[in-house]
Amino acid sequence: MGISKIVRTGLAVLFAVCVAGGVTGCARRDQNITSVNIADESIHRNKALAATENGSSGYGTERRAADDSLKNTLPQEPEPVWSFTKDGYSINRVKDLLTDSPQWRMVTEYTEPAFTEEGLNKPVDYNKERRWFEKEDGSFRAEVRRWDNLLYSCGPYLVYEYDQTIYAAKPEALYQPVLSYDKNGTMNVITKVKDKLMVVNQKTNQVIYYDTDFQPVKTVDGIRASEDYAGYYAEGFMSFRDMETGRMGFLDEEGEAVIEAVYGAVSPSFHNGYASVLADAELEPYYEDGGAVKMFRAKGGQWGIIDARGNFVVEPSHIYNNTPEEGDDSLYVSGPCYFTDVDETGTAYFMRRIPDRGRTRR
Repeated sequence: MGISKIVRTGLAVLFAVCVAGGVTGCARRDQNITSVNIADESIHRNKALAATENGSSGYGTERRAADDSLKNTLPQEPEPVWSFTKDGYSINRVKDLLTDSPQWRMVTEYTEPAFTEEGLNKPVDYNKERRWFEKEDGSFRAEVRRWDNLLYSCGPYLVYEYDQTIYAAKPEALYQPVLSYDKNGTMNVITKVKDKLMVVNQKTNQVIYYDTDFQPVKTVDGIRASEDYAGYYAEGFMSFRDMETGRMGFLDEEGEAVIEAVYGAVSPSFHNGYASVLADAELEPYYEDGGAVKMFRAKGGQWGIIDARGNFVVEPSHIYNNTPEEGDDSLYVSGPCYFTDVDETGTAYFMRRIPDRGRTRR
């Protein structure tokens, strides 16, 4: 497996541990904990650095420390003020997807609150308030409908929302968009991925990659990406579920399934070059939203931890069974057990949830 391992196990009681959502969650006092150290500090550090230098997306402890040290020595730009009022206008600056800095702003006439003699709020006719989008330097202004909501810019394009639809268009032709989609399946998000843009549509089970002119370059069908909604790519990987088999794996930034969908569940993302996966679990489909949304419940199986190449550094075993200490494991969508993220010392914690007494079955 390419790495010597030191694994220490022991039981303890966690009084307050909270980790990211999805497979991980918020631990309660009555959880049992098994501490797992992937390797001693020097081996872990060298492994993480080698993975990065060999082209893996795992970032590496030493590289992180070097970046943090560099950041601390460089002068820091003050964070821009994103929302404020001035001269009777409400001003909201937006980030540019390509530069991360504000290039455009949305300006709306601001109406001061008015009250009746009884102290009640007077109604405001928001339809009469003017709104426009303008460049930060004031060199261009685009008059818009009152309810157009500027989300961000993307080089020569603006991305805005109106009536439950997201549009991308050039400022001089706002109502001739080059891209539009239903925001309800996408969380309003267009994400920059390396030199491309990406839209994840959870309704159609698609991931669509675009160039920076919003022309499609690749579509991955039949998957639900990053279904924990905590974010998309981290350390070059994004979790996904094959909606035909229900199994999960990871995509790279080119949209390729570099870690195949063979697991019952995976951690929301890679962290410090590692992710946890649930092997040999039974998958049980079920539906939400009146049968409109297909989901999967993972039962049983064994947890393990993989590196950025998909190799196990902590093998699935009976020690990491996805079964509760007591109670009914059907209470949990992804089972009653999980690994926390691997920290920079190479340590993770294996959690066993103990169901609440009297909790209603789903």
